[in-house]
Amino acid sequence: MLIIKDKLLIESLKVGLQLDNVQFYSLIGLFIDSAIILDKKQIESGRKKGDYLLNIKILST
Repeated sequence: MLIIKDKLLIESLKVGLQLDNVQFYSLIGLFIDSAIILDKKQIESGRKKGDYLLNIKILST
């Protein structure tokens, strides 16, 4: 999941859109892969209220 503050950016990211060459990192390491947007919604409460939550799925080959 990603939290995005930029409203113009989030408007261009539609559910079902495939994103190529996305850079991911974790404690294990860094890798580049494709991902698909599964869901997006605006956060309605808390300190992140007004930001957007983007749920993506990594399309590992």
